[in-house]
Amino acid sequence: MSRQQQMRWKRERKAQEDVDDKHIATKMKGLNIQLREEEADKIRGNFDRAKGRDAYLLKQMADKTARAEEEKEEEMYEAEQIKQWMGDDDAIFDQYAQMCLDEWVSQGKNPKPMELVLQKQRSTAGKLS
Repeated sequence: MSRQQQMRWKRERKAQEDVDDKHIATKMKGLNIQLREEEADKIRGNFDRAKGRDAYLLKQMADKTARAEEEKEEEMYEAEQIKQWMGDDDAIFDQYAQMCLDEWVSQGKNPKPMELVLQKQRSTAGKLS
């Protein structure tokens, strides 16, 4: 082999290596771009999932708060209704007790013992409510 042929092969090999290096660099650049896009897609996917999960949790919290408010309102209505029933029961009892007192008085009996019992009962009931 002649010296010129060796030099030509060396130049051709160097040129081929340069072409190969450029080809590899181009491929690597493309792969890096693809990798960055995949990572960005993954980050966007995680963000979208987290956003959806947060929206679900916020809706769940709002539903729970609304249910708690509804239950509290129902309890308040129920308590008010019970209070009214108790008031009605007290009124009915007072009316009946007055009728009994009037009957005792009409029979000529002393209403004082019954009045004391009723007064004691009312004072005890007043302490409970």
